[in-house]
Amino acid sequence: MRPMSADADSNQSRSSLLDTVCIPGGLALVGTDRPVFPGDGESPLREKEIASFRITPTAVSNRQFARFVNDTGYVTEAEFSKAAPTCVILARVFATG
Repeated sequence: MRPMSADADSNQSRSSLLDTVCIPGGLALVGTDRPVFPGDGESPLREKEIASFRITPTAVSNRQFARFVNDTGYVTEAEFSKAAPTCVILARVFATG
């Protein structure tokens, strides 16, 4: 998934941020030297600078995620696949249902 844009950040209304915590940025080891799916670009293991980000300390429900998508216009990787129309329709149903 891609990070939110600045525009999406300014559109966060209601409680779309939920109860998030800040994870500070810094250097992190990412990737692996034993990739399961080499085409995913997960290798090699490397050090990378990671920007600070916010995350919920607990799992997010489908309804909460759908509301976040509707509130911010966030686009998931799934929406670029052949299953995209189904994913988008279900997200809107859950958010309004």
